Amino acid sequence: MAETKTIACKFSGCKNDRALTNTEMGVAALSKARELIGVKPFGDPYSVFFGPGYTVTQVIGASHLALSTWSEDREASFTAEIYRGCRAYRAIRFLMNQLDADRCQITEARYYKNGKRVLERTLRR
Repeated sequence: MAETKTIACKFSGCKNDRALTNTEMGVAALSKARELIGVKPFGDPYSVFFGPGYTVTQVIGASHLALSTWSEDREASFTAEIYRGCRAYRAIRFLMNQLDADRCQITEARYYKNGKRVLERTLRR
């Protein structure tokens, strides 16, 4: 039985400046989030992209994790697309603490089993 889960969330009011700007902290946070979800990396461990903040991605088989920050807006986002069951909410709670965020909004949650959509929920402001 093939399962795919996608969850995306937005963190706002982030008070940890180092977590918003330091890519090494971002890589460490994404690594810990991956452990909490319970998946193993595949290939090159991380890709880091720079901008006003940064984006760290990690490929996990046919899946991926991504953490992006916008330091000037004091915001961050996390996306987990996992090919099998996962514990993404543990990772979200951890990242919320790491970023010292005031708020976390789940913006998308999708769950597919055997190619059929079981759940799709998108929250908009």
